[in-house]
Amino acid sequence: MSRSTRNHISSALAWLRGEKKPAPPLKIIREFVYLDEVSVYSLSASRFGMLDDTETEGTAHTTASAISGSATKNLAVIKGTLKGELTDSTTASSQVVRKSIIQSTFRKLYLDIENSLVRPLPPDQAPPRITNITDLFTTATDNHWVIDPGTFSRGTLTELNVTLAPEAIFQVQSMMSSLLELLDKHPELQTGHDMGKAAIATDMLEGLLSGLVPIRGHCTDYNAVKNNDKTIVVHKKVLKQIEPTPNSEKIYLVGVAEQRLFWKDTRRILFSNCDYTVLARIRCSGLQPSWEPVKLLEGLARVFPPAADALRNFNAIALDMVAGSPPPALRCSTLDREVRVHFARSVASELNHDLDEETLTSNGHLDHGTELTDVSTIDNIRAALHPIEEYIHSQSGATVSPERLSELRMEARHRLGQRTTDSEPRNSDDDEYLLDAELIAIYW
Repeated sequence: MSRSTRNHISSALAWLRGEKKPAPPLKIIREFVYLDEVSVYSLSASRFGMLDDTETEGTAHTTASAISGSATKNLAVIKGTLKGELTDSTTASSQVVRKSIIQSTFRKLYLDIENSLVRPLPPDQAPPRITNITDLFTTATDNHWVIDPGTFSRGTLTELNVTLAPEAIFQVQSMMSSLLELLDKHPELQTGHDMGKAAIATDMLEGLLSGLVPIRGHCTDYNAVKNNDKTIVVHKKVLKQIEPTPNSEKIYLVGVAEQRLFWKDTRRILFSNCDYTVLARIRCSGLQPSWEPVKLLEGLARVFPPAADALRNFNAIALDMVAGSPPPALRCSTLDREVRVHFARSVASELNHDLDEETLTSNGHLDHGTELTDVSTIDNIRAALHPIEEYIHSQSGATVSPERLSELRMEARHRLGQRTTDSEPRNSDDDEYLLDAELIAIYW
């Protein structure tokens, strides 16, 4: 008996018993814009074992009829009998073959794991009653309202609502690629600017990205709240109940997507500032203070630090090339004392060395005696900070790795940009709160 026949019989019996037909459950309709098939099949196989590729359902019905008769004639000498039979048989059959597709596999996987996901609950769910900061940090954590960052351990599946956007370095690379393509078609638009360096930098970055798209999504439901040395992830509905409202920081979901796995044009998805839901698997446990959007840069920094320096700061460099002048954030003739002190302390901290700031000052490393005509280039910044590196290395008897020095120079350059553009410098202790994850699906 087929499944549809059984359903009809069950419905008929329920009607005879006077039972009302229950309302069908509300179905969630998802439209995918990104789906990693390999991850979905791999996770499904680990949960269910063998995966069904096709499902076959068949029905058959046979009708048979027969007509027979006989006649007997008895003569004096001969006795004979005549018999006849007419048979008719008709057979009808139907077969339905359902082929599994990636969306149906995802649906089966999601229904199996949805109760274990770290995610916000539906909008109609009320948050727990928490009215002060003390209760917030003493209440029991869960997977929905007040979350311990340790819950986001490596391999944990999480579903988050995010405002999706690409990392700034990908935005600039996309802009530069489109601009160079336009200028190639219309050379008269170049207006005397040399775009050779811009083309080289764009090609280098495109090669390093190699079809990958670094994503940064602002988590719309959660913020990070820090009290003393403890940080927790709190749903915004809970924060609204607390008086006074505690200071909180945004949380970003970051990860690398494959451009070929997007189901629609990436410009429509990533540059429209729209909200999507992301199913992801945590790559680095807990909340991270930083991440590397271009993965190959880590290897490049070990082999050729200057190139890594240049590409890490590609946004400013690209704008410099296009405008034909140093970016506003870097229009300064010297690295000021505050930036030099910050860099010196950072290098000394790496070596667990007590910094003698007075000696640095007496040696002229922290004053403005060394005039630099252009600090918008990596080479000039490296030259300005090199005496400080050499002094601390000689005093401590140890050296900082070239990769780490490259990162500290970038921090100094960033700090300089904040000094020259902002009315108040950014506190160097301010950290970002990032969830570094592998993206499985993006939908709405």
